[in-house]
Amino acid sequence: MAAIGQRLRTAGSPSRRDALRMIRRAWYAFVSVKTANVLLGAMLVAGLAGILVQQFGTTTLRDAALLATAVERLPERYGEPLAALVERLDLYRVFTSWWWTLLVVAFTVSVIGTTASRLPRVLRDVRTPLVKRGRAFFRSSVPGRTGPLDGLDGSVLPDLLRGMGYRVRLERIGGTTHLLGERNRLAPLASIVSHASLVLFVVGMGFVTPRFGYETALKVPVGEGRPTGFPDDPETVLVQNEEFVARFDDAGNPLDYRTTVAIYRNGDQIARKEITVNDPLSVDGWAFHENFFGPAVEIDVRDETGLILYSGSVLLDGNLGGKPEGLLAVPGTDVSLELLLAKGDGDVAELTVIGARQPTGDQEGPRIVFGAVLNTGDGYWAPDPGIGVEFRKPSSYVGLIAKRDPGQGLIWLGAVLLVAGISVSLLRPRRRVWARYDTTTVRLAVVGGDPFAEDECADLVARLPPAAASSDPPAESEPEFALRSAGG
Repeated sequence: MAAIGQRLRTAGSPSRRDALRMIRRAWYAFVSVKTANVLLGAMLVAGLAGILVQQFGTTTLRDAALLATAVERLPERYGEPLAALVERLDLYRVFTSWWWTLLVVAFTVSVIGTTASRLPRVLRDVRTPLVKRGRAFFRSSVPGRTGPLDGLDGSVLPDLLRGMGYRVRLERIGGTTHLLGERNRLAPLASIVSHASLVLFVVGMGFVTPRFGYETALKVPVGEGRPTGFPDDPETVLVQNEEFVARFDDAGNPLDYRTTVAIYRNGDQIARKEITVNDPLSVDGWAFHENFFGPAVEIDVRDETGLILYSGSVLLDGNLGGKPEGLLAVPGTDVSLELLLAKGDGDVAELTVIGARQPTGDQEGPRIVFGAVLNTGDGYWAPDPGIGVEFRKPSSYVGLIAKRDPGQGLIWLGAVLLVAGISVSLLRPRRRVWARYDTTTVRLAVVGGDPFAEDECADLVARLPPAAASSDPPAESEPEFALRSAGG
């Protein structure tokens, strides 16, 4: 009974060989073309979600406090149920989420596995292709193949094909000669190159750039600088806007605008250039693209003792009643300023300044305490709240996209490989001619895609001379087949 129980347990549990067989089958299924296509489709759907749902910026994702605040505000944008889904699935950061990384890794492994499984067969076909083909291979029902042709001399085919640029291999078995002519025999390797380019694209754009890249938008007033990131980031640099020049047509539309920027790291200038929309500045892994521009004003704000509370530019990146608008919270006070820029009489810049104080005591909201209209160089003293505002001059700011992309090398390499692979596949495709002939019968098969195959086959048949008369019987005997020419 004990022996019977042992046999039952052994029969009921999979053996080690069965387990290995199951693992091997699962691996082959995973590295199949079908699985790679499914994973690619999943990445496309996920990428669409990343386009439809507004993604948090790099600065927000790298700062815990900013990220927590942005997540708390998701219900304001999407509503409570949808916001919970966006937060749970990390849809606000699709391209740096764990599940996106898993998709990229799975797709990469699948494509590499598929390519690696095909590579030995491709190399074998390139290095030692099959020369001998059976008679059924040459059946005339297939385009570019003739069936048996009697009365033609096939012995001229080697020299004929060599003159056409083919590499010829011959095998003689008995009285039959087997021939293979190849042109562009390395072309099948282009598919391997194309697969490699796909992997580089996915890894570069789907993993390296989102995980380790950095992108932010900077609004830099003329004469001032802005950092690209946090002070504790060793990659942070300071962008200085030294000069901004714009040209407009009679209707006020911009024709051209240029910005002279200087880049500093730890107080040392590392680059300086006049950039345009189509001519960015690249330095030390950073790229700075001119993207937009807008108006600004330079003002001074003082307290009752004349101490400077604020001195510098205020960006007018808003719009109120068709006028550029900017806001400034005066440091050290409970006062905020709203600034509106307009064009006064004689095309003189005119700045409207409205001061408001934050609510105190029983007040329900902010209270407007003063308003003034200033021309360039004018100042205004407001007894309540006891501050003075001076409008020094109108100015401008430029919007720059600062980007650090460590994956761009992989992307460029992938682009080069993709162009190379497609060019070889389209411009230098593999052409092959198989022939089987003896003293009285010739069979031809041209492989290279319609209509080339049929045209080339008909041309070769037309160039074969008649066979010399012989009293020997044919080495092969089978029914006659008509030549399938290019015209059918």
